[in-house]
Amino acid sequence: MKKFKNKTLLIIKPGFLYDGFYIRKAILDKGFKILLEATVRLTKEEACSFYFKKKDKFFFSQLTDYMSSDEIVVVMLEKDNAIEELKTLLGNVNPSKATEGTLRASFGIDVMRNVCHASDSEEDAKRECDFFFGLEL
Repeated sequence: MKKFKNKTLLIIKPGFLYDGFYIRKAILDKGFKILLEATVRLTKEEACSFYFKKKDKFFFSQLTDYMSSDEIVVVMLEKDNAIEELKTLLGNVNPSKATEGTLRASFGIDVMRNVCHASDSEEDAKRECDFFFGLEL
C-alpha cells in the first residue's frame, strides 16, 4: 500500500470555476503537483455524505445545499507538508479575516463561499481523496 503522506484534496467551490486558472496557477507556483483532477456535480446526498463530520453544525443544510448547487473541481495535490502549505495558501476560512494575497482574501465572498475547501488533516485528506477518486492510498 502506498503512503498517503504529503497529499491533500482541494475543492474549487460552486461559483468559482472561472477563477480556476488563477487558483491552479497559485497552487503550481507554490510547488504543488496536481496528481488528479475532476469536475463533478454532487447530489445533495453525496454532499451530506462528504460533509458528515459537520452534520451537527447549524450550517450543515446550507453548506450541503450550496456544495450540490453546481459543478465543483476536485484536485488531489502533492507537496511536502501539503495540508499545512495549502491551508496557508488559502488563508482564513473567513475571507474578511484572511491575509492579503491568500486565495480566500483575493476571491472569497463569505465563510461559505470562500473559494475552496481543503482537507484539515492527513486522515481527512485520505478519506476525501478516496471519496472522489476511489483510491485507497
